Amino acid sequence: MQFTSQRPKVSIVSLPNGMYDVTVLDNEEIVTVPQVYESEQEPQTAYQYDGNIFRTVYELTEEEILAGMEKWLNYDSSTEPSADQIRHDNELTDKLVTELIERGIL
Repeated sequence: MQFTSQRPKVSIVSLPNGMYDVTVLDNEEIVTVPQVYESEQEPQTAYQYDGNIFRTVYELTEEEILAGMEKWLNYDSSTEPSADQIRHDNELTDKLVTELIERGIL
């Protein structure tokens, strides 16, 4: 991935639907980009990274990602449950725990 300015290793953006957009970048290198237009006087420089961008339902922290960069550089979120499925599962778990407490089992 190439950018015109330096980027942080990890960027996490919280979305209104409860999901997160995550960008993970590593191995920063400054590279020269060939001129695209004849009017450009000099070659441009860019910051090049190994990277991954994914959308996830999991509330990850920068520290978690930095501790396992290789995992997150190759992470594929396509097999994750949806935010609605996680919400549903959490509601069922809360209901079950409440019932167990009310019955004195917990």
